[in-house]
Amino acid sequence: MKELVNNIFDKEITSALDGFPSVYSKDDLICVVNRIRLEINELEQPKPELDKALLSKAIEEAVAQFTRQLERNDNEYIDYGSAEFNIEYNNVLNLESIDLNIDNVTDSLEGTLEEVFYEILDIRE
Repeated sequence: MKELVNNIFDKEITSALDGFPSVYSKDDLICVVNRIRLEINELEQPKPELDKALLSKAIEEAVAQFTRQLERNDNEYIDYGSAEFNIEYNNVLNLESIDLNIDNVTDSLEGTLEEVFYEILDIRE
């Protein structure tokens, strides 16, 4: 940690020396010190650790929630305009193929993942 702090100070001193030759004002000095302070504070903030059990729970919840959305059958996932039918023996109408609205599916999945991960893992933007 000490080496990182020294590197930050060295970087700021070098940038001050490489600047145009002039007399630095108090405001310039305050600005440099504040930049250093911000960088040090960023280094000191602990990174959240992902517990395997918590991550597993988040994935299970996301899958369950997305499955519930699909089962609700909001009809926003099916592209009815792409349906192809075939008339067979005894005038039986068979559905040959139908497409999904992939954009709606991916948007819904993305929303579900964000919601679950933000809630369970307490991750905020």
